[in-house]
Amino acid sequence: MSGAEQRVEGVLVRVQPVGEADLIVTLLSADAGRVEAYARNARASTRRFGGRLEVFGQGSARLGRARGSLPILAGFDPGPALVGGDLDYTGLLLCSHAAELALASSQPDHADPVLHAWLCRVVRALAATRGVADPAAARIGVELSWLQAIGAAPPIDLCSSCGTPWQAGALWPRPHDGLRCLRCEGREAADISLSDLDLLAALVRDPGVAGGQPTPRGARLLRQRVAGLLDEQLGRRTRSASALDGLVAAVVTDD
Repeated sequence: MSGAEQRVEGVLVRVQPVGEADLIVTLLSADAGRVEAYARNARASTRRFGGRLEVFGQGSARLGRARGSLPILAGFDPGPALVGGDLDYTGLLLCSHAAELALASSQPDHADPVLHAWLCRVVRALAATRGVADPAAARIGVELSWLQAIGAAPPIDLCSSCGTPWQAGALWPRPHDGLRCLRCEGREAADISLSDLDLLAALVRDPGVAGGQPTPRGARLLRQRVAGLLDEQLGRRTRSASALDGLVAAVVTDD
């Protein structure tokens, strides 16, 4: 990017220190996709940026002439933050996971309002929860809603085979098969109960939702199938995934 100063509205999703005082910041914009910029002396002086440049800050970035391959961040006019000061460790991990998923599926100079809206919705929902009751369930909600946002998730309200609503729970034979009804699979018992399906739909709408936990059998199957779809899309794990694995294991042990 070169020439006159340009403005990009977006959310800060990554902030990387460079040297003693500089930063490389990455924004996710509905209109411009993934945008990286070089913020000179940002850690020594915050006046040009309306305060500290922090992940999940929203605002208007002013981009100047490029330094090498990156434009210079000439200024940042902050708007309302997606996250307040009450985000706990679990919420921070889940929000960071969401940011990494958004980055993995974004492209430079490629407008993606759906992905941008998904990230804002998920982070706001998790921040508003004031403490996630079930990290494993919330993680499924984050990941499955991301897969929906990028068009890589099966429907969760209808049988993927016959298109009918659920009557007595569902089965999910393989990740790409999608959820199927008992009649289409020729089975008499479901692996995912109706209550688990209702909770799954609620988690996709709001990953921070409280008010129930999936059954152990349903939770294991959903985790496996969503993880399978995730691996196919990413081909790698996010940096937050290992920390989330440890957190979920600790919660299970405590219980």
